[in-house]
Amino acid sequence: MSDGQKKPPKPTTKFAPMQRQREVVESQWGTIGGGKENPTMPADTLTQKRNDVKTSKQQDTTEMKRQTVYMPKQLATRLKIHAASTGDDISGIITRLVEDYLDRAEGNK
Repeated sequence: MSDGQKKPPKPTTKFAPMQRQREVVESQWGTIGGGKENPTMPADTLTQKRNDVKTSKQQDTTEMKRQTVYMPKQLATRLKIHAASTGDDISGIITRLVEDYLDRAEGNK
C-alpha cells in the first residue's frame, strides 16, 4: 500500500465480518419498501368483497367453510370443463350436489 492509504482495521474477533453485515442490514432496515409508512394505507389488511367473481346462485359466502374434496383426476377434469362451459363455479356445483344427495338420503325429497 502507498503511504497515503490507510490500512483497513483488522477485525478484532472472528465474528467481526458478521457484525458488520448486521450493522449494514440494521442501518438499511428503515429504507426497505421506501422507508416511510404510507398514511393512506390502513394498519390492518382488509379483504373486500369482489364483485367481479360470480359464485353459484350468489350464495352467502360469509357462511361458507373450506372443505377439500378428493376425486379421480378424470372426474375432476370433467368437472372443471363443465364449470367453465356453464359459467358456474365448482363450489356451487358441489354444494348443490351434496344438498340434493343429503335431501334424498334423509328422505326430504
